[in-house]
Amino acid sequence: MPTTYNGIGTHYYGKKNRSTRTAPCRSCHRVGNLESYDTRLWFVVVFIPIIPLGRKRIIDSCPSCQRHMVADAAKYEQARQLQVSGSLEQYRREASPEAALVAHAQLLAFHEHEQAAELRGQVLDRFPDDARLRAALADHLRQVASFDEMARLNEEALALEPDLPEARAGVASWKMAHGELDEARRLLDFLEEPGAGRQHDLGVLFSLAQSFQEAGRHEEALDLAAALVREAPHVGQLPEFRALVRKAERSVRRAESILPPRRHSLRGLFRAEGSPYSKNQRTLAGLVAALMLAAVGLLVSNEYIRRHRTIRVAYAGVEPVRISVDGSPPVAVGDGGQIVVAEGRHRLQLAGPVEETHEVELGSGFFERWTHSPFWCLNPGGEAVLEQVRVIYASIPQPPESTLIIGRPFVALPHVDYPFSDPPDQLRIKGRNKNKTVEKIAVLRVRGQDVGAFRAVVEGDRASALNFAEGRLRRDPDDDLIDAYANETFRTDRARAEAFFKAGLARRPVSVSWHRAYQNMADHDGGQGRMIAEYDALIAQEPENGALLYLRGRIDPDPDRSLDFYRRASAADPKLAWPVMALGMHDLNLGRWDEALDALQKARGLGMDEPPLLRAIHAARMALGQSGELVGEYRGVLSSNPLDPQVATFLFDALAASGQPGAIEPELAAWLIRLPAPIQGTLGSAIRGFALYQAGRPEDAAGSPGGSAPGLHLVRVQSLAAMGRAAEAAAEPATEKEEDPWTLAAVSLGLALEGDAEGAASWREKAAAILDAATDDNRKAAAILRADAPTPLDRIDRIFFRPGDKALLLAILASRFPDQAAGYREAAARFNVLRLPPYLLVRRAIGAEGPANP
Repeated sequence: MPTTYNGIGTHYYGKKNRSTRTAPCRSCHRVGNLESYDTRLWFVVVFIPIIPLGRKRIIDSCPSCQRHMVADAAKYEQARQLQVSGSLEQYRREASPEAALVAHAQLLAFHEHEQAAELRGQVLDRFPDDARLRAALADHLRQVASFDEMARLNEEALALEPDLPEARAGVASWKMAHGELDEARRLLDFLEEPGAGRQHDLGVLFSLAQSFQEAGRHEEALDLAAALVREAPHVGQLPEFRALVRKAERSVRRAESILPPRRHSLRGLFRAEGSPYSKNQRTLAGLVAALMLAAVGLLVSNEYIRRHRTIRVAYAGVEPVRISVDGSPPVAVGDGGQIVVAEGRHRLQLAGPVEETHEVELGSGFFERWTHSPFWCLNPGGEAVLEQVRVIYASIPQPPESTLIIGRPFVALPHVDYPFSDPPDQLRIKGRNKNKTVEKIAVLRVRGQDVGAFRAVVEGDRASALNFAEGRLRRDPDDDLIDAYANETFRTDRARAEAFFKAGLARRPVSVSWHRAYQNMADHDGGQGRMIAEYDALIAQEPENGALLYLRGRIDPDPDRSLDFYRRASAADPKLAWPVMALGMHDLNLGRWDEALDALQKARGLGMDEPPLLRAIHAARMALGQSGELVGEYRGVLSSNPLDPQVATFLFDALAASGQPGAIEPELAAWLIRLPAPIQGTLGSAIRGFALYQAGRPEDAAGSPGGSAPGLHLVRVQSLAAMGRAAEAAAEPATEKEEDPWTLAAVSLGLALEGDAEGAASWREKAAAILDAATDDNRKAAAILRADAPTPLDRIDRIFFRPGDKALLLAILASRFPDQAAGYREAAARFNVLRLPPYLLVRRAIGAEGPANP
């Protein structure tokens, strides 16, 4: 199931093609309305969809436990189109009862219950006098537990054709289930007539006999049994039938049995005419003889299977690994290779790209060697992604169930029908029972989905997911997987992640994302000093390595020395974008907008397209008064790529700053129309609150429709604080759980402006406590918030802040230290350039004049 942490993770958005049915849940077994629908899985930030991870079909979502099955929507839709649409088209062409029954069965198979009901209504209206059609539809409904309508259709069929065997049997089964045995027997009286066994299936008559016996009416049960023996003599040899008769005869104390005698004769086992044994018994005798002859062959086969077991190899690397089994000479094996060994305990030693040793036990039961296909797979480093798929074949198809397997160096499953091969789309079911189901297991090799697999597994099997990510990153330091692993481990497994990243610092070429992740992990508990010594040692070995010079500057506590390292890095590697961006961020932090914009755009020209860079460029251009130009640019970007909420937010910002706040809501509506329907509602609720805030309407933003949607609590808190209702925001339980320090700082400032000095101090300390647990700059910001004396502006300029956060900090200082308030207010106004929160609160705090959107 999707998982989010602090608003970041995966989430379903949208519901399409919904259908419901009343049935018991497979997990909690409660009866309820199980819902099926199409949705889309997104990677979300602050619960705002950012990256689409694929369309999914949710199947039988339980309202009680929320458990459900998930299928790939495209594959599910393809199967539905091939089978449902084809059968419906065939019905439209032929419009016959037979074609209607095929289409109806397919609709029920894909949980299209509403469409199936609609089709039933059309068919029944088209063929109002077709009793056989009603009986067949009733049988379909029995398979999906729609018993009330099943009973109604059987009753209608019986009324149209009172002698129709299917209708009489269907109604009789309903009567039996409700204890109306006499009425059921009346309906089935045609099966007691001489010769009935040659025309009809007598199974329902046997069920009626069992029902009479359960009700203690043994005479009636014996009457029916006698009819069965008369019409189908072979039934007298069935064990369950003989048991029923013997029990009934004992109950009524009948001396003479209706069961035919059973003669025991060795010769009779091998002759057909006049044999006292049934065909099955004679067949069994022949089989016994054949089995005795085949026993030796089977034992030899069993021993051969035991000595020739296959260990498959799933390997994510390129260069083959060398595998030695029990000390034998190593053999090079790549992805898809195999090793044949006997059952028992083995020592597998891997050398080459992966150095590992595994003690494995291969074994199965004597009879299981014929009935099961165990799956043993060596996954060097646990780096390959496997998908275990459970496929259920039935007359009414069911969607497959899949489980990802990652991070496990050796995988053992008791039975797999299709190892590393796709299961067939259809399977012929043998035997007379066409309603039975057949389950098959397949294990598939998944490639190119490392990040998605990690996010899908990390909640349910955290240890395996972390092992998988670490193995893949050692081989290929993919930036997206680095970010996913770092985000997942920062709060709960920071020491482990720090040690992991530290072990890879010597990798060349230098991965800046890898080193930045390490620095973020190590930047606590005195880690900055250790890192400086580490990077000084690395630079001593490679003094002209631009990436190392940039990374060294990133951790220096002295901003001037940091700038020197950035300049040296850019000179050493003119094509490296990171130091250029860092120089631009430095100028942005000082309010040198022109210099910042030049550097930031140069970094973008060098190929960098990170979200923080785009936000910084937007802030610089807004500060330089380019909002009018930005409106046209952002509209153009959204016309070609509407799935970018950040650009939409930038557009609303530019509209507000250029004096067009009234255009924001129409622009929002026009943008949402271009989004896929499943996410319009959810994303619209989340973005609408920000848009109303940017339009200068905090009262609407605080109580906008969908105000409880993900991501809107931040807007609500900021809006209430801007309107002088910070005490109301502070009293909400969600605010107490808020983990964004600057949102808590906004509550503190709002309370201070409302005259609640004690409350302001309390919330200010909560914000500082969260900042203390983060980076060095955040710890310095925490110290400023706690300081009892005003902090000089030049000292604040030596700490990096986002423009909005810096404006908020300066506004707090202006509120706390009235003697220096003028300087703080002037600086806060300079950095309050974005219309996003806390823009309105800062304007109120510093007493800004003029409209909020000049």
